[in-house]
Amino acid sequence: MKKREDVNLDYMGELKDKKRDIDISHGKLNEKGQSLKSQVSELEEKLEELFKEKKHLTEDKKKISSELEKLKKELGTLEEEHKDTADEIETYMGQKNNAESEIMNLNTHKDELASELEEVRERESMLMVRKAKIETQIDDLREEFEQYSASEFVSMPLAKLKEKVSDLEEKLDGFGVVNLKAIENYDILNNEVGGIEEKLDTLKEEKESIFDLMDKIEKRKKEVFMDCYVRVKENFEEIFAELSSGKGTLVLSDPEDISNSGLLIEASPGGKKLLHLDAMSGGEKVLTSAAFLLAIQRYKPSVFYVVDELDAALDRKNSMRLARMLRDSGAQFILVTHNEEIMKYAKAVVGVAMSDGISQVVGTRFEGLSSN
Repeated sequence: MKKREDVNLDYMGELKDKKRDIDISHGKLNEKGQSLKSQVSELEEKLEELFKEKKHLTEDKKKISSELEKLKKELGTLEEEHKDTADEIETYMGQKNNAESEIMNLNTHKDELASELEEVRERESMLMVRKAKIETQIDDLREEFEQYSASEFVSMPLAKLKEKVSDLEEKLDGFGVVNLKAIENYDILNNEVGGIEEKLDTLKEEKESIFDLMDKIEKRKKEVFMDCYVRVKENFEEIFAELSSGKGTLVLSDPEDISNSGLLIEASPGGKKLLHLDAMSGGEKVLTSAAFLLAIQRYKPSVFYVVDELDAALDRKNSMRLARMLRDSGAQFILVTHNEEIMKYAKAVVGVAMSDGISQVVGTRFEGLSSN
């Protein structure tokens, strides 16, 4: 019995030790459970806030989608107008080229007719001179004949008569061939020249109307360009100020001739003096270029954008600014980056790594877990 009591006492001691260890473990588990419950409560609160924020963003997205549809319709209307205007310009340009070609042909024909007319006029002038001489000679002969009208004809030696006939024949030969149709040909050519001049006047009027249309189109093009320029400039100034805490603007190199004008970017990032793009550091150039890209995107959004290491030269602070700006832009950006700060604001991340000479791709989506 003593031996049995000794055995039971040892076994009871072991059980007490196990019970103490279990009580300690139980206490630790209770503490850990309380801590986990507290964490779960905090996560549930955060998740509820995130869902609320997601709801607001969904509503904003619907509004933006509605506005985007309106803008797309307006864009389609403008593109149709631009296409119709371009077709009309092309048609008028073709008419202009045909008109200019016809004018050149008519001018050539006019010069030929003018040359022929000049020749006809010279011949006419010569004929008129000859005619005047002949009429004068006829008048002289009539006067001379009248002097002898009352006289009687007398006989004359045949030799003298032949000599007189020979003289008269020489005079007739001196008159040359008289073209009796010269005046008629002159009237025909004169009528043709008149018709050509009327066609030329009509072509000149059509040419003026084409030039007026070109002036209207050029004016409309300038108005559309300046509207786009002013809106992109305002967007750039606003976005650049938010990105760099500085001032920046867009300037035309030749405002009087927008067709040949260049676009200059002037900026003073972070309170620095006014700089051109070439004089900026790498990070400043990135912020400026990003501001310009977002300014154009805000004016005329595209479906998505693909950007290769836009943030390579940025520090942590500016990377976060750029990431927030890209997130709030409302556009879809596919960005190649090594920057962890940028990745924190992404909806999805795709990683590419080499393993045994083979590229391995791993993708992760954050949509639903974050509002970014």
